[in-house]
Amino acid sequence: MSRNALERKVLAAVSQAVEMAPGSDAAEIARDICAQHSALINDWNFQRLVSLCRSQLMRQNPMKRGRPTLQHRQQLRLPGYDHIPMRFEIQLSARNQARKQIILRNATLDDLKKRRALLRGEFSPELAELNRLIALMQRYDESRPGITVAEAFELRAARKKKA
Repeated sequence: MSRNALERKVLAAVSQAVEMAPGSDAAEIARDICAQHSALINDWNFQRLVSLCRSQLMRQNPMKRGRPTLQHRQQLRLPGYDHIPMRFEIQLSARNQARKQIILRNATLDDLKKRRALLRGEFSPELAELNRLIALMQRYDESRPGITVAEAFELRAARKKKA
């Protein structure tokens, strides 16, 4: 339900409660409304809380205002791999502590293995999904070394269409 629709319903409940309880104070009427319309009040409070959080996020991070950037919208979303971030860090080498940002759609099998090495020792949904994605990528990397995640998913979609 939209925020405006919630506002209208809450206002109607308040008007009705005020009419039904002449001589009562505001706190008493509010307690009655909360008791009789708890789901409506919870939804209304949740919408107000979301709005406050959004405002605070924009104040703290003004760069995230408005619509997502074109680059962000073009990043690959992988169904079934929701816990793998669309952008992640890998360590360049075992001796060097330098790290590099990788966009998931451009990641190769080697990049995914390096990401897995960073996550070792802490079981998480991301690690489980990363293992599944690595297994998938290994099949395509055998015939096309250096294939990216985006290319592998395009090949996979084309094969599914043929079947």
